[in-house]
Amino acid sequence: MSELTLCGVVRVVTSKYGDIFKIGFSEEHINILKENSNEAGWTNVQLIKKGKRYICHINNWKPDGNYKKKEEETEIKNEFPENDKEDNYMTDEDVPF
Repeated sequence: MSELTLCGVVRVVTSKYGDIFKIGFSEEHINILKENSNEAGWTNVQLIKKGKRYICHINNWKPDGNYKKKEEETEIKNEFPENDKEDNYMTDEDVPF
């Protein structure tokens, strides 16, 4: 694992509804989040459990050149090619009742 860029302070509170993760960000943490945003403006963070504590850090994983999105790997086949026509819509005569 590469070096972690820490951001935020995590505290877990157990309630009758389950665990509540309280995450606080200082001004310095906000700047770290801004500096590590992706092209779309998003910053991905991860929580890692270390013993009884949680660590919040920047997830800066980026795909290499061999990575393909699922949409590119999966060929979508239309099972009903006759429905591809824009003018193919249901009329009153098509309804059996």
